[in-house]
Amino acid sequence: MSETRFRRQARRAAVALVAAAAASTVGAPGAVASPLARSVGVGFSAVASAVNANRVLTITVTTDGIILPWSFSFTLPTGITRNGAPTDNCVNGTIGPPVRSARGAASPDTWYLSGNPMPTEFVCTFTFSVTSATEAIYQSCPGAITGLSGLSGPGSCATIRFEAPHPHRGAVAR
Repeated sequence: MSETRFRRQARRAAVALVAAAAASTVGAPGAVASPLARSVGVGFSAVASAVNANRVLTITVTTDGIILPWSFSFTLPTGITRNGAPTDNCVNGTIGPPVRSARGAASPDTWYLSGNPMPTEFVCTFTFSVTSATEAIYQSCPGAITGLSGLSGPGSCATIRFEAPHPHRGAVAR
């Protein structure tokens, strides 16, 4: 087989694989399932923290390398405050300003995230520096992500406990 013919066959096979994966992502009837999931997950950098300590809340978007846009809105748990602007490491991902309510007021706790991944971009991460001045357990559950398009949502809640320092903690050991 000539090298040119081999390359044409390889290209056709690659195009067919990409088309099958794209069709399964948008839910075409009878399509073959994509080998990688397009999903979003949420997690905290710690399970417990002292009140007023800075921790990181991470939103991770996993794609299958197919160039299909995705988007959603994310709301921080009530009682959690953000320190500074969120950041990301995405090639074609954006995190928009706080989402406006129907009355036009911006919510400082709800953010719009979107992306249009490159073929080689399989993971896109958004980070928020967060804290709480109140001793409590906070959860970011699937309901915190709304308007999900092009991805499946998280299957479980991310949890963090902020607690006041215990009087005996931090004492000098004898």
